[in-house]
Amino acid sequence: MAKLSSPFVVVLALVLLSEDPLGLGTTLRQLQAQVKLQAMQKGDEEWKSLFDGKSLEGWDAEDHGECFKVQDGAIVAGGGPLARLSYIGPVNKHDFKNFELKIEVMTKPGSNGGVFFHTGPQSKFLKKGYEAQVCNSCGDKRKTGSLLVVEDHDTSPVKDDEWFEYHILVSGKRIVLKVNGKTTVNYTEPENPKRPESWEGRVLSHGLIAVQAHDPDSTVYYRKIRVKVLSDTPAAADTEFSLQKGNPWPRLEQYFSPPNDFKGKFGNFKSPLQFADGTIVRTATDWQRRRNEIRKEWTELLGTWPALIAKPRVEVLESIRRDNFMQHRIRFQWTPREFTTGYLLIPDGEGKRPAVLTVYYEPETAVGLKGEQRDFAYQLARRGFVTLSIGTTEATAANTYSLYFPDIDNAQVQPLSMLAYAAANAWHVLASRPEVDAERIGIVGHSFGGKWALFAGCLFDRFAAVAVSDPGIMFDTDSNVNYWEPWYLGWHPRPWRARGLITPENPARGLYPKLLEQGRDLHELQALLAPRPFLVSGGAVDPLERWKALNHLIQINEILSQKNRVGMTNRPDHSPNPDSNGVIYAFFEHFLR
Repeated sequence: MAKLSSPFVVVLALVLLSEDPLGLGTTLRQLQAQVKLQAMQKGDEEWKSLFDGKSLEGWDAEDHGECFKVQDGAIVAGGGPLARLSYIGPVNKHDFKNFELKIEVMTKPGSNGGVFFHTGPQSKFLKKGYEAQVCNSCGDKRKTGSLLVVEDHDTSPVKDDEWFEYHILVSGKRIVLKVNGKTTVNYTEPENPKRPESWEGRVLSHGLIAVQAHDPDSTVYYRKIRVKVLSDTPAAADTEFSLQKGNPWPRLEQYFSPPNDFKGKFGNFKSPLQFADGTIVRTATDWQRRRNEIRKEWTELLGTWPALIAKPRVEVLESIRRDNFMQHRIRFQWTPREFTTGYLLIPDGEGKRPAVLTVYYEPETAVGLKGEQRDFAYQLARRGFVTLSIGTTEATAANTYSLYFPDIDNAQVQPLSMLAYAAANAWHVLASRPEVDAERIGIVGHSFGGKWALFAGCLFDRFAAVAVSDPGIMFDTDSNVNYWEPWYLGWHPRPWRARGLITPENPARGLYPKLLEQGRDLHELQALLAPRPFLVSGGAVDPLERWKALNHLIQINEILSQKNRVGMTNRPDHSPNPDSNGVIYAFFEHFLR
């Protein structure tokens, strides 16, 4: 008889032993615990220790070996000239290309050191590979967390005489440095990178991992050095790194309070806690009345929605298997006069699960069929969320981008509000699924999709968590914060104004200039989100200064006795990146799981 595979044996055992029918003394709970322990042990086995904590076995000092010793479970480096200690042991034949490295480091005051990778045998200054800088208080202006010479920081996130963890990812052309879990570098090496003279060898290739002794006055400690070798396929390696397990809150917490420079600062924005008659909200009961007032005012400005399509008919056009989920291309009605095609991703598993709606110019990007770093639906489905990706494919092709009711020449509802209406109908598509918990449906989008997700979250209360990627959460004159355009809040009869910035020759028309005249801004609408969690994944158009607006939403949440409901990350570019997206995924995992 053929042998049964081990997965089959485990499944069969789970069934047979659920009540211990054979009297073998093993219950389902015990067996599950054993399986879980084995899985944890397998995960631990992926990490290989490079240092035994007792000796320098497997390590070699190319010169000046007297600069390195083992003390109290750590490599102590320093007390002599510049030197480097390289790992030459058996793990991966000490040749590393794509990998994760974790190493605990501690410095004495004024000390300098470093962690090298993709390096090779050499003396004195680094000629090949990269260096993760170690310098908390030394005289070098390039501090801990820097990718030396390539991406430098002038302040250290950690202190002397305290252990910290350096976490280094190398995957394809990408290098990520984290210090105590916080990303300090997220660098992608370009083709033919330009380096200063004598630093030309700082490029990715493969090679040794090493630690540095810098000078006679420096003492740096290195311990718990472990590595995980990743696939040589960059996408696979990135996925391994980004799928963080465990409680997501430690990763999120730092983003859910304003930086010290912005705490308690509210800008020149009118407080949404002030009623139209000038009185001030003091209690949660007061806020409910004020909330109703804000909603009524903005409904009058934006236009009244048609009736929601609460019982949608969904046609499945195509179904294919991808990764751990089924992808269904579906068609459903999203306005009284229009149908749309999107993608419904349903992960494997039983029972009701959280879900997220993704919105963009077209639905293919979010499911990973085109574009980069905007595949929110795909990545969340891989994490066990049911996702639905929708987009304005036809309108985008026609350069009208949005939805118009009853039609484009007689819009009775501002187009951005109609997008929110369509998202509300898509919420009903998700809520009607037997796999979905209707109380745990979120929404996310980037740029155009970020505006769409923002208005949908504000105007439709059933979205349980809202994340927006650099949409421009307040009115602004930046060309990407273009709420004045006819497809957002500036609809007017055609011919439309020329696309672009507002000028005397090309003024804004429609509702948008009226909103400015009334002194209104989007923090009023965002007030409607409280107490639901809200994350701004800020980039070039949503910088740190946006905390002045978000502080108003925090103040409302405090009246409602809610904390940690408003967060913001910041990156220099408009485009999202793996780290900013990772926070978005952790946000939904924390608030919707």
